[in-house]
Amino acid sequence: MKQFRYSMLLFFAAAVFVAAGLISRPLLSGVKWAAVQLVQTGDVEAFIDDVGTSSKNLSYKGKLIDLYSLWYRATDTREVVKEDATVVRLDNDFLAFQPKIADGDTLSEMADACARLKDVTDGLEIPLLYVMAPNKMSLSQDGDNPVADNLDEFAALLELRSIPVLDLRDSMAAQGLTMESAYFHTDHHWLPETGLWAAGEIAGALGLDTDLLEPENYTVTGYDDLFLGSEGKKVGRYFTPLGLDDFSVITPNFDTCLTVNDYTGNRTGAFTETLLVQKNLHTEDPYLANPYVVYTGGDYPLQKVENHRSDQGERILVIRDSYACAVTPFLSLAADEVRTVDVRYWAGTQEADSILEYVRVWQPDKVVVLYAGVSPHMFDFE
Repeated sequence: MKQFRYSMLLFFAAAVFVAAGLISRPLLSGVKWAAVQLVQTGDVEAFIDDVGTSSKNLSYKGKLIDLYSLWYRATDTREVVKEDATVVRLDNDFLAFQPKIADGDTLSEMADACARLKDVTDGLEIPLLYVMAPNKMSLSQDGDNPVADNLDEFAALLELRSIPVLDLRDSMAAQGLTMESAYFHTDHHWLPETGLWAAGEIAGALGLDTDLLEPENYTVTGYDDLFLGSEGKKVGRYFTPLGLDDFSVITPNFDTCLTVNDYTGNRTGAFTETLLVQKNLHTEDPYLANPYVVYTGGDYPLQKVENHRSDQGERILVIRDSYACAVTPFLSLAADEVRTVDVRYWAGTQEADSILEYVRVWQPDKVVVLYAGVSPHMFDFE
């Protein structure tokens, strides 16, 4: 029976390559060697690894990852350890990555970094708000939840340092939002609809007019089975029976005029021309596409968005992670100007080497830290 299963696997792998018309001599050699090892050892996972290595730089690598995912499903594998992340299939079949748990000392150091930021904002009489965006694992109901406990502990440390915290986990619970309704199932990020909702929650906490952030002021265009998220790309499209994610493009029904400046250049025009990069929708291979960055275009060290239709008189600095991609475009519609900085890519400006110095130089009206996790490298503000 085992030999039959191995033979079927070999047949399936060969069929994929033949159907795609992509067999090359080096690949055939690699597959042949892998097949010999399979017969000798009976190790199916090693066979898939060997074939993947043989085709590491080939354009159809996604097909091999799909082969992985079929094997994972057949063996009911729930957790896959990759070089840069551990991907987990939850009980609801949503995929998530397993965040690292920060110890107490590390949490205190990160809270102290936020306190030093608050010292600067207090000195300039600028309100500071820490927004805790829920990551998927913090919402998981699969037994004990150390990720949620870690966020709870960090929120408590921030509050001990008199830093206001908007914990969107509480807002979601109060309004009946769940992981299933608010997140992609193949990606760790929240849906664009959830990003619009979060923008409204943040604007309200900052005292801004939230009328323009009501969902009825937007048109939602849906694309079915479009998005294979970061976790799906790591473990293959069949790892979860839920399939590819649908994706929504949300556009204002009201007049907009914005100027956006980032390292890609300057652009002025409507919301759809400046903060939506719709070329990210159009890729046939889901392994090469990232529709999530339709919003803003991606992660920038510094992005400036000036709203020419606003009379709010508010300028906001958002220190952000990737969750902000689906939030700050909408938040920009409720303020005169929104600037975002990403610690992961920040290299300073001509005026300021550090983010603390940038706050002193620009002197925004509000400062927001919008993070979905507690990673020490994200708190290097100096």
